[in-house]
Amino acid sequence: MSQVGYQLGAQLTADAATDVPLPPAPPSLPPPPLPSFGTEKSKFFKIVADRSSSDVGGCQDVQRLLKNRQDSFNRELQWLLFNKHVPSLIQEGPQCGLVALWMASPLLELKDSVSLEEIVRVALERGYTAQGEMFSAANMASLAEEVLCCRAELLLGGMDGRNQWKLLHHLTSGHPALIPYDEDCNHEPCLRNGHRAHWAIITGVLFGLKSRPLSEVYQEDSAIAGLFHSPADSPPPCTLDSTEIYLLAKQGKSLR
Repeated sequence: MSQVGYQLGAQLTADAATDVPLPPAPPSLPPPPLPSFGTEKSKFFKIVADRSSSDVGGCQDVQRLLKNRQDSFNRELQWLLFNKHVPSLIQEGPQCGLVALWMASPLLELKDSVSLEEIVRVALERGYTAQGEMFSAANMASLAEEVLCCRAELLLGGMDGRNQWKLLHHLTSGHPALIPYDEDCNHEPCLRNGHRAHWAIITGVLFGLKSRPLSEVYQEDSAIAGLFHSPADSPPPCTLDSTEIYLLAKQGKSLR
């Protein structure tokens, strides 16, 4: 019985295909919207950051960070800080690179602000990302030039040699730099062979100097002895005079 039923069913299907005209094809569906990757939540976190205390992520927050860690600094050195404040934004999903790029935009003094949604949209349309991640520094440079109307330079070979001079000169001139690195459990740099890849924006440099008095040129911090702040138009010190150099960075998993 089961074999007969199967044969009848097959015959009915064949007859219908022969005698009855096929229905018209359904209208094509509109393309799916681009994924937002949590940009609505990012807007919420931005509002939280804007409504936080004015020193969150700002100059006083950097001062607090240095004060909490001053025991790890060489007290025989004088410390000179170059740093630019950038806004904070918590990433939602694997958006660390795109969020770092958004945080860099205010330092470029653009005529019109660029939203995170616009950065995500362009990255998706160009095929730079599938879910908000950015695995290519070259693509990041191209994306920055397009959405921020700036000139980006891709540095290869690490931060030693000539790259060190270029990076320090760039940062002390008040410009941002984006850097991929492996993050540890506390978001600080570590070495994991790329298995903990993350992006951050470098906003400043802290020089440990020994050769010359800084009080004649720079203003000493009111709360931290031996820490000096550079005016906006002051030149950076010679790297040969720097015994120690630290970079200050911000990333998308903390408001500070």
